[in-house]
Amino acid sequence: MPVVEESVSPLTFDIKEDLLERVSSFQNKSGARSLSDVVRYAIGTFDFGEFDAGKPAHRQLSVRLPAEQKALLLNAARAHRVSVGELLRTALDALPTNPRSGLNINLTQHIAMPAKKPAKKKVAKKAVAKKAPAKKKAPAKKKAVAKKAVAKKAPAKKKAPAKKKAPAKKKAAKKK
Repeated sequence: MPVVEESVSPLTFDIKEDLLERVSSFQNKSGARSLSDVVRYAIGTFDFGEFDAGKPAHRQLSVRLPAEQKALLLNAARAHRVSVGELLRTALDALPTNPRSGLNINLTQHIAMPAKKPAKKKVAKKAVAKKAPAKKKAPAKKKAVAKKAVAKKAPAKKKAPAKKKAPAKKKAAKKK
């Protein structure tokens, strides 16, 4: 039988440990190739018209479903105003405890399933502290240095004119 190309998308939902054990047991006893096959079988055989909500304490499970079954789940979830996961849990809970051997559960033989891609590790980005924008400073004003008042000396007595001295050497300016 030729493989029919059909779009398939992953769907993740929570499931209780005991229900996961029952689903895995069902998979082993029925000869299903994967948990996705069991989930597709449960969706195909469950009557969503008789759905009744309830129950907590779960684990997360990820399976691959054809677009048609996923659309069926989404529509039923909207109609009953519950989550897709709640519908799936109820459908899986309704699976028989002892399935007949030889059930046609391997639905993947009719669907070309894309190869699983390895999950890329997401690197958490570190929060970068944002600096406040720099404020423009006004040009620095020269501060007037307060000079100490110098006590005035009494006027000196006049002396005889002194000899002319050589001009004073210029002092090097001090750097601040």
